[in-house]
Amino acid sequence: MNTSHHHGANPAGVVTRLFNDPVDLSNCDREQVQFAGAIMPQGALLVLAPDDFRIIGFSANVVSWFGVGEEQIAEGNLDQIFAADVRLELECALVQLANPQTPRYLGCFETQENAAKFDVFAHKSGNYFVLEFEAVGAEIAESTVIERFMKIHEGIEALKAAESWQDGMTIAVQELKKLTGFDTVLGVHFLEDGSMQAIAEARGQEFPSFLDKRFPRSDIPEPGRRQMLLMPMQYVPDINYEAVPILLTDQVMDPTQLDLGLAFLRSPSKMCNRYYQNMGVRARFLLSLSDQGKQWGFFICWNATPRRLAYSGRLACQTFAEMAGLILIEKQKAEQHRDSLQVRRRIAKAATDLSADANFDVSLQNLPKRLLEILDVSGAAIFLDNRVITSGATPSASMIQEMIPWLNQQDEVFVTDQLPALYQPAVGFGNCATGLIALRLMQPAQYLIGFRPEWAHEVRWAGDPKKPVEIDTASGERRLTPRGSFEVWKEVVRGKARPWQAQEIEEVAELRTTVMLAQAKHSEESAYQAKNRFLANMSHEIRTPLNAIIGITHLLRRDSEIPKQSEQLEMLDVSAKHLLNLVNNVLDLSKIEAGKFSLEELDISFDELFRNLSSILSSRIAAKGLRLIIDTEQLNSCVRGDPTRIMQALLNYTNNAIKFTERGSITIRTRVHSEDEHSVMLKFEVEDTGIGISTDKIECLFNPFDQGDSSISRKYGGTGLGLVITSHLAQMMGGEYGVTSNVGTGSTFWFSAKLKKSKSVTTKLGNQISGEDAVASLAREHRGKFLLLVEDDPILQMVAHEMFEKTGLVVDTADDGMQAVELAYGKQYDIILMDMQMPNMGGLEATELIRKIPARENVPIIAMTANAFTVHREECFKSGMNDFLSKPVEPDMLYTCVLKWLRNVRHEVSANSSKAMSES
Repeated sequence: MNTSHHHGANPAGVVTRLFNDPVDLSNCDREQVQFAGAIMPQGALLVLAPDDFRIIGFSANVVSWFGVGEEQIAEGNLDQIFAADVRLELECALVQLANPQTPRYLGCFETQENAAKFDVFAHKSGNYFVLEFEAVGAEIAESTVIERFMKIHEGIEALKAAESWQDGMTIAVQELKKLTGFDTVLGVHFLEDGSMQAIAEARGQEFPSFLDKRFPRSDIPEPGRRQMLLMPMQYVPDINYEAVPILLTDQVMDPTQLDLGLAFLRSPSKMCNRYYQNMGVRARFLLSLSDQGKQWGFFICWNATPRRLAYSGRLACQTFAEMAGLILIEKQKAEQHRDSLQVRRRIAKAATDLSADANFDVSLQNLPKRLLEILDVSGAAIFLDNRVITSGATPSASMIQEMIPWLNQQDEVFVTDQLPALYQPAVGFGNCATGLIALRLMQPAQYLIGFRPEWAHEVRWAGDPKKPVEIDTASGERRLTPRGSFEVWKEVVRGKARPWQAQEIEEVAELRTTVMLAQAKHSEESAYQAKNRFLANMSHEIRTPLNAIIGITHLLRRDSEIPKQSEQLEMLDVSAKHLLNLVNNVLDLSKIEAGKFSLEELDISFDELFRNLSSILSSRIAAKGLRLIIDTEQLNSCVRGDPTRIMQALLNYTNNAIKFTERGSITIRTRVHSEDEHSVMLKFEVEDTGIGISTDKIECLFNPFDQGDSSISRKYGGTGLGLVITSHLAQMMGGEYGVTSNVGTGSTFWFSAKLKKSKSVTTKLGNQISGEDAVASLAREHRGKFLLLVEDDPILQMVAHEMFEKTGLVVDTADDGMQAVELAYGKQYDIILMDMQMPNMGGLEATELIRKIPARENVPIIAMTANAFTVHREECFKSGMNDFLSKPVEPDMLYTCVLKWLRNVRHEVSANSSKAMSES
């Protein structure tokens, strides 16, 4: 047969030589298996031009299969093989070939010359169309379509019922053995290192058992693995075939450059065939299983003799394998998810315990013990603040500490199953730390570490994986040649720990996140507590002298008859109260930022609220010659909210307005913004006729410690905290806040609050009793009664004595809680004023002891302390105190509070006497 006229210098000879040369084992991992240049002999192949479907290439066996000559094929088109109507049908199918990467079955067709039947397949290879013709032999036994799909259905149902994916693999190979008729079917799973393990086997007597045996990664070189993903179904009816070369009419193109990666008939690698010949395999059928583009496993069918399996049968097997693969992979993932879920639950439990533990540092130090419970490790350690705490089998603390600088150079979650190979000093760790997982915590020098021992285990290889082995000169990787023996070869593997699975690494990464969140929370809480302690101490230290200043100022103003001196004392009192307001604002802002600020819900009397507001502002308004206008809209229903905080917000706005207004008026306005069946949205406005604010300064007014213009703070003073607190109060009450202003004409600050409608009638409490009235009432109603002042500051003792001098009360003093308890034992006091923070014994402990003294259970005890936080108030009430006054105490407030509790006691005594008389 002379082909030189059509395709150059005998390319058939090139292909023939390629397949007849000795097997070259030096490039098995680099072999381009898709460029075979030849096909298997059970069919024929044509290469067609993309424009007019001319035949520009063909397999050398077209003469025997199609009954036409080579010269006739090389000069023609599909008309040389098929009738005109068949040619048109095939060409129309090629035009509609949508996806060039997917082989497409075109149907079964009959040739024109010899009436031979072929299953025809088509795909695109570069710019060419490739047609494959597989002979349909009458000798192949075919079951009916219904019978075949019944078998598939039954197999899938059995797979679904399998308890594990391994059991499912066993069912799958048994079903495939029935469907294919092959001697042996093996179910193989890819391991993490790329090696393979036979999980299931349906075996005939023709081959030895490979069940549970391992095959090294090099048994399937990378080109073969890529081809398995590209063509999941590969079929060789007879491995001992003679390759059929492909002939091309283009003299420039080398037939070995034609990509046949998608061809069913592509001639497999000689090295692959050699591998199976060594096992005694004559026919093989491979069905690859993948998960999201990654190799998961495969079914391999072997026959000791040539075995023909029609395309319809192969397609049925592929359908079954794909469905089986989905079920098996899902079962494996479900098992992994179940195991992972158990670990995650343990992690969540550890996180909850870590966060809930009152002593976080101790809980953190117990993490190594918890890690042994959570993860599959034999030892664990935590490195914190240059301390190493261990649990289980670990290297020594000094060895772990020396490893920290090296760990700082690794990833935040660092994992290895062969630590000695990466960290040379680990050779001295012994077998306890061959595997390591290290989690970097909040700081680079904080680590939670888990250790795994050396995993000395026996692997049953299918033959000696080390012989024969060649070393790749480029990569240095060991590469196995096709073996001559697959007898069981046992290897004891040492030097590695059990590998870390992907889900384990995900779980420890989650554990790291959990621990770091707990650390961050603890750090934030510690910072908050430190800030609170600082603020509490500063508040206490500031309030104590302020109490003395305000008290002495009150006494001097009370007794002063010199106008100028009275004016100076008034200025001193205003300055002290301004400083007190600043301290209160700082504390309020701290509580708001920490989320510790809460609102009360009480019936609100706006008549009383604005009456008290006017009383508080009257002196400052009068001092600047301003007019105070209160414009309120009448409510149709009673409301509930926090009157104290509404008053605070209005005072913040109004004090600000007074500060920046030299003449004119201050207007406080209230309007109903909206309402529904259950609530009312009220809008509160404070309008002034002051200096106004420029537009560019308005946006930063509600920032802490920011007045928008430094010159304002220099001239008028203040910090801007009042506006910030008001903005937070408005939001907490379900409202909003804002300001409108014009330079030179004044400003209007506003906020809104959503208040609940109340079904009860709001109680009118009447005017608050004045300080002078309270003093007169005390002198008239309670003269001669005993008051115990428990206070360690001698100046405050002196001030209190003088303040109560005109009330007629008899005042005793105690320097600390211990002395107070002793005095209370010996004398029945009518009321006790108790400081909290004192030497020897504090006020809380003293109150608890006094309550245990007979006949002292109901004596009113009023906290009078510079500890002004909510927690301090709660502690006082919990210890048994009746009321709480925060230093510095306004004299009028002190008189009123003492009067209230003395009156309460008198009413209780009177009620008890009446009851006793009626009972008698």
